[in-house]
Amino acid sequence: KETFLKSAQKELELTATCLQKQPKSYSTWFHRAWIIQKFFPQVAKEELILCDEFLAVDERNFHCWNYRRAMCQLAQQSSIQFARTKLDANFSNYSALHELA
Repeated sequence: KETFLKSAQKELELTATCLQKQPKSYSTWFHRAWIIQKFFPQVAKEELILCDEFLAVDERNFHCWNYRRAMCQLAQQSSIQFARTKLDANFSNYSALHELA
């Protein structure tokens, strides 16, 4: 099991690097979510910080919004307040609006 955890940790590092270069890569976000859900569900709240950083750069990155939604579910945390804050900052943020729908 320790070998799997080490490999999973390396995969998280790889996905972080990939997302820095291409933050709208669906497959990278999906793979990262799979790793977190399978091996590290306890860090879901920390992943929300990562999402906040990416959404500060591009508030309409719907891949990140989807990932954030998955992490909120895993952390048993609501995303409504975050979405409202994003809408207050920019009323035309359709990704935030979709989150509230």
